[in-house]
Amino acid sequence: MMLASIWMHMLDQIILTDSVGKTILLSTFEITTGLELLSGLAISRNIRYLIMLALTSFGGISSILQTMSMVQRSGLKMIPYIAEKLVTMTVTSLLAYLYLIIINY
Repeated sequence: MMLASIWMHMLDQIILTDSVGKTILLSTFEITTGLELLSGLAISRNIRYLIMLALTSFGGISSILQTMSMVQRSGLKMIPYIAEKLVTMTVTSLLAYLYLIIINY
């Protein structure tokens, strides 16, 4: 978690522009700080909702690094784990989008 937060802050200093894309990119590193960053975005509430749900279901790069450190000697492959996290993020985003369509209909 600390390593991901450090990377996030370093990247924040490297990318000088303040943009929605930068905020979303930085939010993927660590979920707690990422959700806080996303909550301050000046975008529609529905889009912010979708992005926050996607990030929450993904878990952040920090969670991947933590899992890697725990299973490094077990022989388990990380690529399928990361792929499953991305699939979960995609399915969550699609379901949230459908929900927003239904409640705004």
